Amino acid sequence: MGVVTHAEITDNRNQKVLEKIFKLIHQTGKPAGFVTHHPFKILGWINRLNLDFEIVMVPLNMVGAFMDSKPEELVKILVEMDKFVVAKKVLAAGSLNPKLALKYVAGLGCVDAVAIGVSFEVEVEETFTHAKNFFS
Repeated sequence: MGVVTHAEITDNRNQKVLEKIFKLIHQTGKPAGFVTHHPFKILGWINRLNLDFEIVMVPLNMVGAFMDSKPEELVKILVEMDKFVVAKKVLAAGSLNPKLALKYVAGLGCVDAVAIGVSFEVEVEETFTHAKNFFS
């Protein structure tokens, strides 16, 4: 298990703050990383720096919702980064079919885990069954 910065910290694009936080996380013996709400913009910026991190958490879904780029553009960057990738917003805030959305993200070849939010109890079984099938 690792520790990631909140997107509000990451998206401020302050290299010194991120370096300090990643160093503090690593001192605990945990992998460090970040979350962003603007993956295309932030990954482009982060790739120009020499930061020590292992985890990237980004919105990623088949329709490009809550993203600042097309999914295929983001996937290309993530593959090149070769980090542990956690995809969020994979269901586009509940607008996508869980089976199709999770199958899509799992098939990209660059996503190691997903963070899934559900609003209703009836969503839990269906969504997590598909997540388990595609990410186990």
